[in-house]
Parts: sequence; structure tokens; C-alpha cells
Amino acid sequence: MRERYKNISGIILRRTTTPSGDMIVSLLTPRGKFKGVSRKAAPSPSTLKLNLFQHVTVQMYNRQQEDLGLLTQVKLEGALSQLVKPEVYPLASFLCELVDHVVEGEMDIPQTYDLLAGALRGLNSHPDPEWVSLVMGFKLLGSLGMAHRTEDADGPFFDADRGVITRKTGGLRLSPDSAAFMTSVHQRSVRDLMEHPLTDRKDIWMALEKFIVIHAGVLKSFDVLRSVQ
Repeated sequence: MRERYKNISGIILRRTTTPSGDMIVSLLTPRGKFKGVSRKAAPSPSTLKLNLFQHVTVQMYNRQQEDLGLLTQVKLEGALSQLVKPEVYPLASFLCELVDHVVEGEMDIPQTYDLLAGALRGLNSHPDPEWVSLVMGFKLLGSLGMAHRTEDADGPFFDADRGVITRKTGGLRLSPDSAAFMTSVHQRSVRDLMEHPLTDRKDIWMALEKFIVIHAGVLKSFDVLRSVQ
């Protein structure tokens, strides 16, 4: 028999308010994505804890014949205060929207969860949050089985349709540094990548956006992201 109450600990990816005032929240956990509803999103101790990017533990009541569980209790486990800064918020929104867009329901994704948690901590403290977001965008895709491939190690083009670095013309032409980054990003550690940031990143952002749009779909955060690149 399905348990009526369960505790779920995770990161808030998305929150929306319905016309009736209810708040619908998406949580990322190591076991996938869960959605719940908090009734009447008026200021209260519980709803004030349901902010984007926060790590919370919620008690969810599974109602019969209802798709969404009812959030009955919310405990704040951790908040990252710097993520609300105008230059950081769009970057955090991009990573969370990407994960929310790709992850569907319950699935075993502890690596994705750890990567997102680490990315948000990095955005909160690193002096170069844009580089954090760019690196972790690729790493998150890789953890979800969506890593691009290298067809030619010395190829200067990125074919977003096929998701490959190649010598064949027709794709996005990358600078030598960007091509080297794209060729190695999924083999190198996050620490190594963070220690060797690139100054000119525009073509990498273009490649990442094209790849995501083709293989995952359009993200609303892309428009805002361009303001901080």
C-alpha cells in the first residue's frame, strides 16, 4: 500500500503560483524530481521557506486520485544568500531550469543532484560565477546522458544537430581555446576546469545553447542569461 505521508529532502528547482493562490513546487532529489502543492500561497512560515534554489525537507501527503502531493510541513536545510544578486540569479535559474526541463519524475540521479548542489554553492561563493555556470551546464548534461561527442580531436566546428566536435564545415566555428574546452570538458574534473577559465566564452555559450535547444528544448532563462555574459 502506498504510504500517505513521506519526507522528501531536495533542492527547489521551480515554483509557480496558480490563479487560486496555490504554490506548485518542483524538488530535485537524488531519486529524481518530485512535485507538490502548498495551499494558498499567502506569507506563512512554510511558504516563505519555499524559495528557489533552497535546500528543504518537506512532508508530503499523497492524496488519492491526485497527481500532486500536498506539502504539509517545510523545513529549511540551507539557503545560499548570494544567489539573489542580479548578476548571479540568472545563472542559477539557468542551471535549475535545465535540470527541471530534462529530469522527468522518479529516477536514480545522485550524480546530477550532487552536481547541482555543488554548482549552486559555487555560484554563491566563486568570484567568477559565469564560468561556474558554463562548466556545470556541460557537467549536468553529461550526468543525464546528454554529453556531446568528439568526432575529430582537432576539429574546429561544433555540429549541434549531431552533438559532435568535427572538422566538417557547417557547424558553429569555435576558437582554438573553445574547441579545446569543448573536446575535453566531459573528461576533465570540475576542479581542473575551474582552475583554467577562459576569457572569451561567447562561442561556448552559443554552442551550449544550440545543443540544449535542439536536444532538450528552449529554456526561458536563455534570454536573461545573455545580459550577464
